[in-house]
Amino acid sequence: MKVTKHWIMRNGKHIRICDMEDSHILRTIAMIQLKVWNNYHNSLRSGYSVLGMLQGEMAIDDVESGIATLEENGPEEYLPEIYFYLVEDAQRRKLEVPVAQWDVSQEIRQCQI
Repeated sequence: MKVTKHWIMRNGKHIRICDMEDSHILRTIAMIQLKVWNNYHNSLRSGYSVLGMLQGEMAIDDVESGIATLEENGPEEYLPEIYFYLVEDAQRRKLEVPVAQWDVSQEIRQCQI
């Protein structure tokens, strides 16, 4: 049984993914990738900045563990479920889906879409 998925637009209106225009679905995919990247990057940056302020081995170990988990999982681990429905529908339409190039190197952290 097929379940219809909806996207909630900026204005609060619900739209079925299958009713979205091609350009809308591609922009939405790119927007989600960028938002996930920004959240991921901000979380890492916050973790590293907190390390310099902490005292106590347990606190430092906790933050280092959180940073390591973020770095091991990478940003794609935090993509919302709806993202995969959007990509699936775009591929069904034979659209060229923007693929995020996550660069999680030591110094340069950027997402190229």
